[in-house]
Parts: sequence; C-alpha cells; structure tokens
Amino acid sequence: MKRSLQRSKLEQLESRRVLASYSLAPPEPITSYDGNVVLIRPADLDNDGDEDIVFFDAVDGSIHVIENISYGASFGKPLLLGIVPDASEFAQFEIVDMDGDQDLDIVAARTSLVVFENQTKGDIKFARVEHAFAERTTILNFRVADWDGDGDQDVIADHSSAFSPFSFSVYLRTDQVYERWDIPPRDSCTWCFRCRRH
Repeated sequence: MKRSLQRSKLEQLESRRVLASYSLAPPEPITSYDGNVVLIRPADLDNDGDEDIVFFDAVDGSIHVIENISYGASFGKPLLLGIVPDASEFAQFEIVDMDGDQDLDIVAARTSLVVFENQTKGDIKFARVEHAFAERTTILNFRVADWDGDGDQDVIADHSSAFSPFSFSVYLRTDQVYERWDIPPRDSCTWCFRCRRH
C-alpha cells in the first residue's frame, strides 16, 4: 500500500515536470482590426476542415468573420457580415445550422432576430436575414435549439429585468416565421409545446 502511494506521488511529480517543460510561443498577429472585439468563437464556416473565426464588435454591434485559409498558417482579412440592431455592448451570438442545409449559420438577437445565412461556395459568403418580432421587446439572453421537436431551430429568450424578474419566451419557427409564446412563472400552470397553451 505504501509503495503504491509513493509511486502515485512520483507519477504526479513527473507529470508536473512534463507540464512545466512546455512553454507558449510568442504571439503572432494573424490580421489587424481597429475596433472593440469582445467575443470570439471558432467555427468551420466553409466546411474545409479548419476553424475560422467569428467575432463581435461592441462599438456598433457588428459581427465579422476571419477565414482560416491554410490550417492556421494563413488567415484572410476580417469580413463584415452585418450589424445587429440595438446590440452595441451586447455581445452574444450563436453558431448553428438554422436552415438545415448542413452548414453553420450565425444567429444574433436583441430587438429582432438576425440570422446570417451561410451561402459559402468556395469563398465565405453570408446573407443577412432579419426577423422582426411581433411586439417590441428586448432580449437579454438567448439560446437556439429545436424546442418543440419538429425538426427546425427555435429560440428561447430571456426578457428578465429589475422590473420583470421572470420573463422567458420561446419563439417557435414555422415556415420562416417566429411566433412568440411566453412561459409562465413556475408557480402558475404548466405550459405545453404541443398545444401551445397553458
């Protein structure tokens, strides 16, 4: 028993020595950009097997893409996809296949739902599609998933604030239209995706 404990401690020390022997190379700039980048995410947008870069600029609420041209050895210049209305200083977007065409789209939401549809055929290309909400609203947080199990992507959104501490809604997609359904507080009646009623 003592020998096994001693061996375990020796292995831990050895692993620490191995980790300590590694060091990071000096940073090398891949491109230049004059803005206020507050959120960066990797994604293979052109299905070429390497990760491209998606980032959000908090100055104007714009979303940009940098193409990974050669497996991290070469990158393109930042490509502006578009601006999300009223989203400056609100850094959030999702990367998901919204239209079921086997490539990754980019989704953002604030006072409307903005989908940058991936139309890449060789060079990276996106089309901006904005879906207006039925009533004026401001989304503080959101996630994308097939919430009702019908095969397309829906959006669940948080509208909570100091004046409305619990305010969640689901925007269910039907034929390119997102219809809002409010989720009641936990102490009220249940809510059903299938019948869309309380």
